[in-house]
Amino acid sequence: MKIGSFLLSIVFLPVFLLAQNHLQISEVQVAPSNNEFIEIFNPNPFSVSLDNYYLTDYNTYYTMVNQNYTSETGDFLVKFPAGTNIDSAGVLVIALDGAGFTYGTADFEIKGTSALVPDMDPLYVGSSAGLSNSEMVMLFHWDGQSDLVSDVDYVMWNTTTSNFVDKSGVSIDGPDPDSDESTYLNDTPVGDQHPYLPYPFTTKSIERITVLETGENLLNGNGISGHDETSEYIDQTFVQADNPTPGSTTLEIPTGSGSGMAYVMPDSVRTDTTLTLTFVIKGNIQDTLTTVSLTIPSSWSWSGSSGDVQLSGPAFAGASVSIAGNSITLNNTMVTIPDSGIVAIDNLTSPAQPEESLFEVQTAVSGGTLKPISESPRVVVWQPPTILSIAQVQGNPSLIGQTVTIEGIVVLGAGITTTGWTDAYVQDTSRAGINIYRSGEVDTSLVRGYRVRITGTVDEYSGVTEIVDYTLQVLSKNNPLPDPVVITTQQANDLNLEGTFVEVSGVVTDMYSAGGGTTISVDDGSGACDLRVWDSANLDLSGVDVGTNLKVRGPIDIYSGATQILLGYQEDLTIVTLQPGDGSGTATVSPDSVGTGESGISLEFTILGEAPYTLETVSLNIPSGWQWSQSAADVQISGAGFGGASVAVQGNYIEISSAAVTSAAEGIITVSSLTSPANDTYSTFPVKTATPGGILAPIANSPRVKVGEGIAATAISDIQLNTGQYLGQQVTIFGVVVVGAGITTT
Repeated sequence: MKIGSFLLSIVFLPVFLLAQNHLQISEVQVAPSNNEFIEIFNPNPFSVSLDNYYLTDYNTYYTMVNQNYTSETGDFLVKFPAGTNIDSAGVLVIALDGAGFTYGTADFEIKGTSALVPDMDPLYVGSSAGLSNSEMVMLFHWDGQSDLVSDVDYVMWNTTTSNFVDKSGVSIDGPDPDSDESTYLNDTPVGDQHPYLPYPFTTKSIERITVLETGENLLNGNGISGHDETSEYIDQTFVQADNPTPGSTTLEIPTGSGSGMAYVMPDSVRTDTTLTLTFVIKGNIQDTLTTVSLTIPSSWSWSGSSGDVQLSGPAFAGASVSIAGNSITLNNTMVTIPDSGIVAIDNLTSPAQPEESLFEVQTAVSGGTLKPISESPRVVVWQPPTILSIAQVQGNPSLIGQTVTIEGIVVLGAGITTTGWTDAYVQDTSRAGINIYRSGEVDTSLVRGYRVRITGTVDEYSGVTEIVDYTLQVLSKNNPLPDPVVITTQQANDLNLEGTFVEVSGVVTDMYSAGGGTTISVDDGSGACDLRVWDSANLDLSGVDVGTNLKVRGPIDIYSGATQILLGYQEDLTIVTLQPGDGSGTATVSPDSVGTGESGISLEFTILGEAPYTLETVSLNIPSGWQWSQSAADVQISGAGFGGASVAVQGNYIEISSAAVTSAAEGIITVSSLTSPANDTYSTFPVKTATPGGILAPIANSPRVKVGEGIAATAISDIQLNTGQYLGQQVTIFGVVVVGAGITTT
């Protein structure tokens, strides 16, 4: 779809929304198989042509625009024959098996078993097509040219959510003349849909009890009227029918005073929020509603001013507004079908506490008395959860056993490390990650790249911090993954990084298979770490062996008290082919010794190349025991080799690109505002280098800094002047060697 046509559809959407009610699925029976049927109902005061209307029972029906149908033998996709109409307030019955149908003669059949029953036009009918105990039915419309289909009505039952519909973000280029793709708006996530539970099964049906589609979102949906058809509360708008009645319906559109329908947008808001609520008022088939009143609940705050009440739509063109307290009355209205009206109330403030707020709507015909409509709109007022960063959860042991809410991107989806339970990892902008666990099933909502909100209990198992007993909401799909934390292989052994999505590079030093997976040890020269590849991930490791250079990423797990990086996707495994000069050069550091816990330290690293290579990229890792700002402002570069270079900082990882370091042109990296570790140690600052087009690889000898020389050291002059005091005592001195060992004696 081109941009122009998309804008045009948005401009005319409200007119179409108010012009008609869409057709509805009014009854469904799934057993016994000979009596399976679907009934549809027309709630409009006029007949509707069913040209370009389709009926299906599988959830990827929208790919039919490219003649891409399901191959499941139990499914069907059929179209109403050209010229078919459904009368006002009428119903049509579509049987699966026309010959076996015992409720009389159906209007249409799907399987073509009876010469007496007209057939639906089959696009796909499987050999065992039928309605199962756990699935869905979709009535939809397609004009034969557009990229996208339009949902008309959707009914689903039981809990097999994998069969339910969610087209959110799906892009398709249909048979229209252009090659541009069009994208579906967001449907309701399958986990938030409201199917009928449980389906009554044999000899019974489920039937619609109201034309009001409770809970349905009326804007920004993929429906023929702009609704989100996947949002209706089917568990409230359908009931069990012990005696199915295909061909007749108890659905009624009320008439007279108290008739009509009202919707509110939005129907779910946060506590203590100032906003505008928009109410759509619809009429009935035969009357004109001349008076409409709307009462704002006392728990809501508003100005009480007519200036905050905006009317639109043909039904309210000549209406007048009167306000008494929280009651708004509209006189001289002309609410009918198709003429509806819209009331927008500005500057409303929702309650401070969660509640379900009823906005009572009353209507009256000319000369009648105002009466409440059968179902006034409600607004759910909800308390937003306190969302903690994952770093806060990981860094606070007191939260174990507490309920928390987090948001993040799934970096390791469920079903990768095991197919027997949920084992997934989520990371957020705090650059920390956490395990999500559920026993006995794989949660299909935890897919890599999904942004999720999870509320659950913090637990710890064998050193792994987990969120268990959780509920989950998918916020968006196909998100880019967060940048991994680039660390050395030695730093990957830090238990404090448990759960974090990391990247390491190194040479394979060991590799073996055991316990349903493969363990690979890699070392970049700073010390080895382990990677774990479970057989269930189905990775191709054919090119990996001892001596292979790898770059890998994955979350850090803990097993038997030690870390292991979980490698779950082929895209996270890169076999690195070094070219001559990668990993060449030398690096020195000044000063090379500092005190323990010393702050305000600046270290200067000097990088030199080796002939004949030019180093284009240089990286430096700050050891995890050191503290600093992790800010590019505390990194300065100088020297001829870094003349046109740029600096990027990610956590403790510093990368210099666009360099030209040679044996004659050095590059200098100065890192300021460092605080040394609190204990005596030697700290290695891993340096990697790469030539143009090459891969960063560790140099032979990365610089080391000794921590501890500046504390409890004794001046040599004190020892010389007080020899008796120091005889037999252990002392620490520091200084410059002026006569080396091996000079005066060997």
